[in-house]
Amino acid sequence: MQFYGEKTYSGAINRALKEAVRQARIKDLVSLFGKVEWEGDLGEMREDHKFDDAWERVDSAKSGT
Repeated sequence: MQFYGEKTYSGAINRALKEAVRQARIKDLVSLFGKVEWEGDLGEMREDHKFDDAWERVDSAKSGT
């Protein structure tokens, strides 16, 4: 109960079970590294990024230029 900051025993048990499921899902994802094939053009995706101009405006506003 102290570890998770839960006030009740059942709350701590439920939180621990949710964490166990989360960890199992992460482990399953790790097993997919190198097995999933991706097709696309990363350079093209980056060029088409619609937020680049907005970030430049934010950066120039922060620097005062």
